[in-house]
Amino acid sequence: KQWYQRRVRGRDSDVPQPNWYRLKTGQKIPAIGYGTGAPKGSIDHPYLNTREALNRGYKLLDTAVLYGNEAQVGKAVRESKWSRSAVFLVDKILASEIVTGGGEMQERARETIRGCLERLNVEHIDLLMIHDTFELSENLDALTVIWRVMEEFVQTGSVLSLGLSHAEMATLEHVHSIATVPVSAIQNLFNPVDYDVAVYKYCRSKEIIIMGFGITGDYHVAEGLPNPILNSNLISSLAALYSTSQHLILYNWAAQMGVIPIIRTQRVSHMRENLEYRDVFLNPHHMALLNGLIS
Repeated sequence: KQWYQRRVRGRDSDVPQPNWYRLKTGQKIPAIGYGTGAPKGSIDHPYLNTREALNRGYKLLDTAVLYGNEAQVGKAVRESKWSRSAVFLVDKILASEIVTGGGEMQERARETIRGCLERLNVEHIDLLMIHDTFELSENLDALTVIWRVMEEFVQTGSVLSLGLSHAEMATLEHVHSIATVPVSAIQNLFNPVDYDVAVYKYCRSKEIIIMGFGITGDYHVAEGLPNPILNSNLISSLAALYSTSQHLILYNWAAQMGVIPIIRTQRVSHMRENLEYRDVFLNPHHMALLNGLIS
């Protein structure tokens, strides 16, 4: 049992536990992120939660127009102990609102991105993503229009990198074919029982960074479904074997898959604990067992 409980932070150089990844634009993106979107039904305090996450050492913050908290997240960033350059800020725009709104689509996209920058009140967004990319899988012309506008903001320096959330093969391949600024990252559902294997393999082959949400099954719960992750006998057994929590088992699994865990919690104790995911290193046999859960 002690052999499995390897303490790897700063000790085992052969263990691939990076602190950051490098995007195609050359930026460094932290290897773990804090998701500022509150779980359904919870009492949300985005400013206080984000401030606490920054104090605990999270350097990657994930927000979105959909979350309605950009102003509070931006305030927490500006008032934190970290310089702006030390914090990696991700924001996501809603394609569905841009496509269905009135007026000319290009200008609606520009207004949406300007609104993000104004609410955050920061000089730049490190990574701007289309949140509901799946809405454009059958409207690739609209995807092209929105992506071109996003590229305009990269040219001005107010956005540094671009990406897709809820990405599918059709949208990924289309953007790859038309982009002058490449897809640097995606943000998708990612857990041992539910992720798009084809998209995962594609991104790995194209050196596109993957950020994963719903790693502990909270996304299923939010949709009114049973949690397939924390109810797994395998995961609970591994947690007991490694003398750790199921959450840390899952975050370490994601990290070894080369995926950045986006962690969503409002509990300070969990914020602190989750940063310890690299203190347990799953051996190859246990990684294979977890990888065998995908249907």
